[in-house]
Parts: sequence; C-alpha cells; structure tokens
Amino acid sequence: MPKTKELTVEARAGIVARFKAGTPAAKIAEIYQISRRTVYYLIKKFDTVGTLKNKKRSGRKPVLDQRQCRQILGVVAKNPSASPVKIALESKNTIGKQVSSSTIRRRLKEADFKTYVVRKTIEITPTNKTKRLRFALEYVKKPLDFWFNILWTDESAFQYQGSYSKHFMHLKNNQKHLAAQPTNRFGGGTVMFWGCLSYYGFGDLVPIEGTLNQNGYLLILNNHAFTSGNRLFPTTEWILQQDNAPCHKGRIPTKFLNDLNLAVLPWPPQSPDLNIIENVWAFIKNQRTIDKNRKREGAIIEIAEIWSKLTLEFAQTLVRSIPKRLQAVIDAKGGVTKY
Repeated sequence: MPKTKELTVEARAGIVARFKAGTPAAKIAEIYQISRRTVYYLIKKFDTVGTLKNKKRSGRKPVLDQRQCRQILGVVAKNPSASPVKIALESKNTIGKQVSSSTIRRRLKEADFKTYVVRKTIEITPTNKTKRLRFALEYVKKPLDFWFNILWTDESAFQYQGSYSKHFMHLKNNQKHLAAQPTNRFGGGTVMFWGCLSYYGFGDLVPIEGTLNQNGYLLILNNHAFTSGNRLFPTTEWILQQDNAPCHKGRIPTKFLNDLNLAVLPWPPQSPDLNIIENVWAFIKNQRTIDKNRKREGAIIEIAEIWSKLTLEFAQTLVRSIPKRLQAVIDAKGGVTKY
C-alpha cells in the first residue's frame, strides 16, 4: 500500500474540531480522504497528549560533536581559502576523526559561512589614494553626458589556453570584503591586446607583438585610437582616456597627442576600477573556452570573435556606471572599491 501524504497540523485540528462538534467519524474520513481508524487515532492522541504535533524525531547521531565542529570552524577561520576537500583530508590530524568533504560543507553552512570568489585587487599607496580621491571629487560633479565623449582604452594579457582559475574563500557575511588578493601584472604564455570603447560602441582590438614601448604605442594611437575615435565620434570632439603606463606617458606619444591637439583625460594612478574597459576584458576571459593545445594564433582568433559580438548596450551600461564608480572611490577615501 503506498504511503499516504502526512496531514498538516491544521488539518488534524480541523478533524478534532469536527468530531467534537458531532460530525460522524465516517463523514470526517470522507472529507479528508483518510480512514476512520486515523480519525479515531488523532482524537485519542489529542485527548491523551494534548497536542497534534509529531514528536521530535531522533534521527541519526551527528557525525561531529560540538567540540569537533568548533575545531573545524577554527581551521576555516585561520585559513579561509582551504577547500572542504583539503579540510576533510586533514581532519584525522586536526580533530582526530576522518570525515567527508560533504560533512565539512554542511557544518560550514550551518555556521553561516558562505563561499566567495576571491576578486583580484591592488594595494594602493597612501599617496595614490589621495590622488584617486582628488580625481573622484572633481569629476563626480560632471554631467553624465560628459562621459559619452570619452574614448576608453587599455591593454590586457590573455592566456593562450583560455584557463583563468578562480580561487575561493569561506567567510561570514561581515567578512565578505576580505575575499581579495593582490594581482600579478602578467604571466607567461600570453598574448596582449589593446582595445577601446565609447558610449557609441566598440573600437579596434589590436594584438600586440612583444613588449609595448613608446614607438609601438605611437603606432596604436595613429592607426587605431585616432581612427576609432573619429569613427565613433564623427561629428563631435572627443577625449582620450589612457592609464599611466610608461609607454603611454613617454615623450614620443605625448608629442604626437599634443601635435594633434587631442584632449587627454587626466588619470589617477592605480585606478583600474575606474576604467570600464577592465570589465570588458573580464567578460571576454569568462566567455573563452579552455583548450590546452591552443596556440597564440588560435587565441587571437577566439578573442577577436568575442570582441566582434560585444553589444552597444553593454558599452552604454558601462559608461553609465562611471558616476557610481567615482562615488565608490569617494566613499572608500581613495581606497579599493568593488568595481
């Protein structure tokens, strides 16, 4: 006989109330689609125990006692980046008992620990915090359409294989800000790109051969930044945004920009969170597929294809986020923000 659905406490109370009001047991059984035996059982239980709730089920004894749970949470507190698998493998030594990674995950969840992806961040010097804050305080006053006339530019390195491993930390809600780690600039086996965008869409994407120096950057400015800017802003003047990399600030590209009388947006140091194209690089890296056999040429083709599908809506959403980014810098007193 199949197991019947358990009656709710409200339904049980209704059965008792109807019976006490004089409704026959057979009629009650018909209404609730149960047997008369169940009706009499509930009435007897209520008269004897005084409640219609189920007794608390004992269940299986917990794998870990309270002391062992505290020891596990202590391990996580000292090393938030330790994975449940690693904690489980070392549990014999730490708590004197071998447990599974599933047990570790359940205990962390019960203790209100959550898993966060470790975001990349930078350590901003006090001097640069002051410069970032000064920039944000000045430019947060600009109207939104001021940012519509900026050509945003940057370089980024991509691994050939498309593998960008994520790191995780187990933290409580009030510790979420700790899920950050300093970045290394670039690693090996990579291809570097220069790209640009504006409120009116995406400009050129350019793979870079070798190390980018002043002469190489001059070619990018002349062949790609200038032409992309004129294409994206056919009837209005525009402003170039670039960071403070040595190849950007050298004598050769500076003279070129001055000769063209092209306005350049003053840029605070250590401010990737203000450069919206960083979000584009992150998006592309997340869109890539992993191929351990992919070579440089294959990586260039794949990344260029993703770039070609980026939408105008994406660009405009990023540009519209600038005032919020500036306010975040102000709130952080020039420090690191969530962007």
